[in-house]
Amino acid sequence: MRIAEFETVTPTIGDAVFPCRLEQRAATLGSVIMLALMIPLALLLLTPLLVIAGQIATVPGARASLLAHPAGAAQVGVGLSLVIVFIAWPVLGLLDRIGRRRIVLLDRKEVRVADTGLLQRRSWQQPVASYLGLAHHVRTTHAGVRHELVLVHPDRKASILLQLGAHLTEKEVTKLAARLGVPIVPPSLLYRRAPIALPPFWRRTATVCSPRHAAKGPLAAK
Repeated sequence: MRIAEFETVTPTIGDAVFPCRLEQRAATLGSVIMLALMIPLALLLLTPLLVIAGQIATVPGARASLLAHPAGAAQVGVGLSLVIVFIAWPVLGLLDRIGRRRIVLLDRKEVRVADTGLLQRRSWQQPVASYLGLAHHVRTTHAGVRHELVLVHPDRKASILLQLGAHLTEKEVTKLAARLGVPIVPPSLLYRRAPIALPPFWRRTATVCSPRHAAKGPLAAK
């Protein structure tokens, strides 16, 4: 799941005692609205396909024509398959966003995650030692500016949202990084597409990186 999809994180990790349990929930209203708009459009696009399929099934001449021209039949089949995929892909994606929830079990040694949605369930875990550090990321959304504390992993799919709010102080960021025993890192690491491996000296020097500077990511508020 993408970090941006989560709308709530409870409880506040600054008040939690390790080991702690965090529950994260994604916004569902937007997905429900989009799904309500997508379904009529999908049915409209599927109507010609159903008509063609009905003709092939009921009209002997249509079947004979396809059998006589296998290349044309293959083109029709590929075209129909692509249209179905392009319709089903966004619809299934919206369905999976409804009711999305993530449970994070965190201590100083390990992170365990359980993701649930309407269409899939997934569990995984990572040692805290495999994370690069804690990033203070500022994101602009339709609801305004929100501050996030993210435990950054070399594989960004394994990065974990630990806290979000309208404002986070430098003291809060430094305190949590010290409790986890990880450095403070720049939020730009969240935007690396390929898994990254920082040189060994990074962890020794990254702790001096101020959250005030770390917050200056691609979507940071100015």
